Amino acid sequence: NVDNGFDNIREDFIKYAKVLPVDNHVNFEKDEVDSFSKWKYAKLGITKLASTLFTSSADMNNYTILPEEYETQYFYTYILALYQKIYLKKIALEFKNSADISKTRKKFIQFTKNLWIQEITEDEIGTLFYHKLKEFFELDNLYYDIKNKYDVLFSKPSGNFYTDGQVNSAFKIICKNAGLRVITLKHKKVSKKKGIHYVNYKSSDTHTHMLRHTFATRCIESGIAIEVLQKILGHADITTTINTYGYIYSYLRQKELNQKYTKYMQDTNTILEENFERFEEEYLKLK
Repeated sequence: NVDNGFDNIREDFIKYAKVLPVDNHVNFEKDEVDSFSKWKYAKLGITKLASTLFTSSADMNNYTILPEEYETQYFYTYILALYQKIYLKKIALEFKNSADISKTRKKFIQFTKNLWIQEITEDEIGTLFYHKLKEFFELDNLYYDIKNKYDVLFSKPSGNFYTDGQVNSAFKIICKNAGLRVITLKHKKVSKKKGIHYVNYKSSDTHTHMLRHTFATRCIESGIAIEVLQKILGHADITTTINTYGYIYSYLRQKELNQKYTKYMQDTNTILEENFERFEEEYLKLK
């Protein structure tokens, strides 16, 4: 109330939110409890086990309207968020262990259409509480980790998702219509029958993975360190990054060295020419 601030009863609130008795003396983690409040002298306690309403009778709304709203809206919003957490964990496990990923993708798509975009209440406080729960349960991180890791990336107008194969096929068609193909330079080969010979030029279809290589090359050209590039590309071992893109770093270093050498020689020649002209002028004066 007005005379007593919340800090005076914070410990009791944390015990209440964790469904512990007031006389509990066992150590507990305070960071496992979060709170939400858009009311005067009332808070919702949030833990991974329960949601609780903690109010003061100093405001009439706290013992008339708010308890009913909690029982019919906010408590079920908590249940929805908790269920989403459990289901996403289940889907992630299925993706990891399933032999038929397409079947699991369909489950994920149905979850997105039927549960992910749903809310129990449409009022402003209910929406804010739901966003608070999503943050507390880290639902967005979990959802988008699954979505990105298992290539459920692009949505069709119907609400279904494009697979990586469909995106790759569309990319190939675009490149083909534009006349874009990949040229592999011929290289030297050695065989007992032919001896030293060179294979013919070959061309191949484009694919979306090439965009990844282009992105990495542009990163290197802009000066990004190879350790940073490793993190961006998600390589577990930096050796993979070095083996794939190390030659680009070597090429750029050599190019930079050549440019610096050329500039040094140009500057040196300029200085020598200026000194020679000055020496020539002084010599003519002496004559």
